[in-house]
Order: sequence, then structure tokens, then C-alpha cells
Amino acid sequence: MLPSGVELLSPIEGYALDCIPEEQESQEEKGSGSLVSVCLRLRNTSAQLRTVELPAGLILISDDLSSQNGMLAQAVPLQVPAQQTLAVALHLYCINETRAPTASWDTYRLGPVTQDPGLREIINLVADKFLPVPGREEVQYAISNVTDGPGLTPQDRQALVSLPPLSAGREPGAAP
Repeated sequence: MLPSGVELLSPIEGYALDCIPEEQESQEEKGSGSLVSVCLRLRNTSAQLRTVELPAGLILISDDLSSQNGMLAQAVPLQVPAQQTLAVALHLYCINETRAPTASWDTYRLGPVTQDPGLREIINLVADKFLPVPGREEVQYAISNVTDGPGLTPQDRQALVSLPPLSAGREPGAAP
């Protein structure tokens, strides 16, 4: 997932106000979802700008079993400047309804990209939809129905299909 010259700085920590340093040019938040928010840091040791794409369905796993794991509903492209560290406030949807939302002291690690058929269907349904920060309740409800409920319902599908499309010039996973 990471190109040559780019490394993930560990651990991935729960989001805190000091996540993105003031001197960093880009202050954007990425992803969508309101219950799992982390500070992701990538270091580019190469002499060239590197692009990292976090894939839709990527799961971040909490090291604390009482905190929620998170999933990206859409791919998130990141530009990591040459010889710099990029800090990103990354927002994800919860995939463990009975666990607590992210706290700043929580730590996470990269997990797999989900292959669950219900979650993959949600990802496909929202691929061309505008999902702002802090996220869409319709998406969280659908995910919770798949991970902790009866599965994706006809009402979930209709709600996801009815979401607004991506606007011209907006990337999936970009803040409004």
C-alpha cells in the first residue's frame, strides 16, 4: 500500500487537536465518519512527491478492545511531499457498535481491506457519493446493520443510493 520511500509512523494515535502541526501547509481532514478519528503520519524519505492511496474498505484496528475499529468507506488519496512528514486527521466509520468512540490516547494499527460482502456492497454504493466530515448517518447505519445487525436492508440501500453525488472538483475522502 505504501510506495517506495514512504513509511508509516507508528503508532497511529486517536485524533487530538495537535495532530497537524501549524507549519504543515495542508491542514485538510480526510475520510468520512464521526466515531473513529485518528492522526495518521507518513514520512517521505525520497526526493520526490509521493502519492499514497488508502483503499476503500481499509480497516484500522484499535489496540484497546473497548475502542471501536474503523473502516474507510471511500479511497483516500494523500500527497506526501519530498523529505517531509505529512500528518492527516483521518475519519472513519465505526465497525463495532458496542465499543466506545476513539479517544486521543487510543492507538491503532493498519488492518486488512475488508472483503465482507455486505461492507463491499456499501463501499460500491457510496463510491461516487459525497461523504463529508463528520460523515453521513446513513452510511454509519448501514455499516452497523452489516457488522452488528441483520445485514444491509432495502432501506439502507435506498438511503445510500439517494446520497448526493460527488461535486465537480471534490475527491472522495476530502473535507468540504
